[in-house]
Amino acid sequence: MSATGTPSAAPSRRRGDRFPRALRLVFAALLFAGGLVVFFVGHGHKASAGEIFLSAADSPGSNTFTPSVAAAPPSSIAATALATPTPSNSGLVRANADAPGLYGGVRSASSCKADALVASLVANPARSSAWAGVLGLNVSDIRAFVATLTPVLLRVDTRVTDFGFADGRAVARQVVLQGGDAVLLDRTDFPRVRCSSGDPLAPPESVPSSPRYEGPRWPTFSPTTIVVITPAASPTPAITLIDFGNGATFARIPGSVVIIDINPPPAGTILLVVEPGQEVTLAGANWPPGTLVTIGFDNPAVTLGTATADGAGNVSARVVIPADAAPGVHQATISSPDTQVPQTVYVIPPAPRRG
Repeated sequence: MSATGTPSAAPSRRRGDRFPRALRLVFAALLFAGGLVVFFVGHGHKASAGEIFLSAADSPGSNTFTPSVAAAPPSSIAATALATPTPSNSGLVRANADAPGLYGGVRSASSCKADALVASLVANPARSSAWAGVLGLNVSDIRAFVATLTPVLLRVDTRVTDFGFADGRAVARQVVLQGGDAVLLDRTDFPRVRCSSGDPLAPPESVPSSPRYEGPRWPTFSPTTIVVITPAASPTPAITLIDFGNGATFARIPGSVVIIDINPPPAGTILLVVEPGQEVTLAGANWPPGTLVTIGFDNPAVTLGTATADGAGNVSARVVIPADAAPGVHQATISSPDTQVPQTVYVIPPAPRRG
């Protein structure tokens, strides 16, 4: 029973059937202090021939897939916006993509103009075909795929494979992106598109143990603090970001270019993040035993189902989120004739098949 003596909702621990292993957010255990992320150091792979190009955050570079679609950076940058991991002399610095504080952004603002990215690609069949090929997509799925990406800003210098466009095809090269660069994350929280160039990105490939770094070095660049990001094993219900404008911590619901930013939930809070048409379990507790409840949805305004409180006063119902629910914040409501208990539901776009 809540403090007011009324029934309470108990959200499902799932992120829908497509995301059965979603984890709880435990913001009390943030892995950064003083604005610095805690990273894990790994050993580099055996070298192969190659060189690494340096890409400053304010320089799109050459042979880009599109003109820059990056949004204007904040007018002032907080002292804790950018981070430098502990230097590694034995290999690259490694970080899990879902590590709290690995990325940043500006609350309630996108760092990338997704519509401009899609428009530029679809206007050029050769470029759209090459771009889609890198990411294992059909050209017809580009718009739907981009809609599932999450805009953020890198906080650290990050090594990736960057695919430029030259001679009518995608050309890969190893690149270090400067902290502060705008990127779009996929649903493994890995940077998949660079906004200033429109270039698709992939995990880095091995290079010589003493690689050649090509291009102008920014003042904070060091070969010992370059980060390699490992994609998350399963989708996360929210990403912990650092606000580039004021250094505050906030959470962003991932999986959509539609910006859904919230305050960091208390430790143990479980978020419902679902796609349209997905099944999800909505639950509540402390209802009078035998109470018949109706479960409704706000937009479109429909009834999702009914349930009856068991002998312990618990209610649980498996319902389907409307297939035409728009991405964004929604409310499901568990109602009896005299009580209504709202439950926040975050709807993200459906992801097209890849590969």
